[in-house]
Amino acid sequence: KLACFVYLGASKLLCSVDVFSAVNDSGLVYDGGIVVDKNFRTVDPWIYAVGDATKFSRYFTDMVPHSCYNAREIGIYCAKILLNTHLDPRSPNVRYGYFFRGEEQSNGALTAASSGSVPTILQMKSISMTLPGGLYYFRSRLGKIPEETIPMITKDQSVGSVFLLRIDNLGVVVEIVYIGLEQVECRNLSQLIGWHESFLNGASFAFSSGLIADWITFFRDNWATALYHDKFPDLATGLRKALEADQNLFAILDSVFETAENSSDDQLVAGKRREIIGDRCELLSEATKHTIESQMLDFLRKHKQLLSRFHIPQLMTSHSKGDNQKSPKGRS
Repeated sequence: KLACFVYLGASKLLCSVDVFSAVNDSGLVYDGGIVVDKNFRTVDPWIYAVGDATKFSRYFTDMVPHSCYNAREIGIYCAKILLNTHLDPRSPNVRYGYFFRGEEQSNGALTAASSGSVPTILQMKSISMTLPGGLYYFRSRLGKIPEETIPMITKDQSVGSVFLLRIDNLGVVVEIVYIGLEQVECRNLSQLIGWHESFLNGASFAFSSGLIADWITFFRDNWATALYHDKFPDLATGLRKALEADQNLFAILDSVFETAENSSDDQLVAGKRREIIGDRCELLSEATKHTIESQMLDFLRKHKQLLSRFHIPQLMTSHSKGDNQKSPKGRS
């Protein structure tokens, strides 16, 4: 008997003899996975392969395993390739008959693909499951995680949970891992991947200051509901556009870019950013703060039906109901 909190047993992945024979007899290249080009096409231009059992050619070094890719994103990418190459009659790239196949064979599918780069996969991949002992497991991560990261871990003994929030040296959330006896909102938590920690209510500063006892409680708080709104990326886009004309921000960016050009250390760049704007952007100019505040209030007003937990300040009118005297303009 082995005394332990949880035991995980895993065996080696076995390839079906029939599947391997079908791949091998078809002349497809197998190198620890079915080798595909940047369009997920095998050496036979009429056979495409997508999934955990595929890999790019060794020509592309330092590649992320396909098992780390988001299946939906890869599916959409490949569907566009197939439509543009084989199915859409309006596309000038569509070829018909065996002429296309012979032409590609003579050129070599993989060689032709080597001149380009493989697709950049941006979306996260999430996994959730139930483990022995009534434990729930959830993991969401980017396809490629830097070697140097900053792990921030909380433990809640009352519900027997451990939560890992991992950010890169620039502050971008790259991975979330949870294991515990309590079910969590997996869909909501997966939405946090890829965002800078400053969008998460200054998560890094709050953690280092000892303000975070449990990440689950933190991300269940009322303020976090906006993060899970499907229009939240629109807020980020609006902020970028609004700040493009901010002269104060130009000086900040110039200083950060200068540091980045003179050093390859991401932590040094992130430190320069904090030095200029503060841990929670408290050192920004009043004009910049006002621009950000205006964008956020406009977003909340536009989606107030779904974000009802937020109090939205209203501009006072010059004539209040039941009061003919003028009121000073300002926010209530």
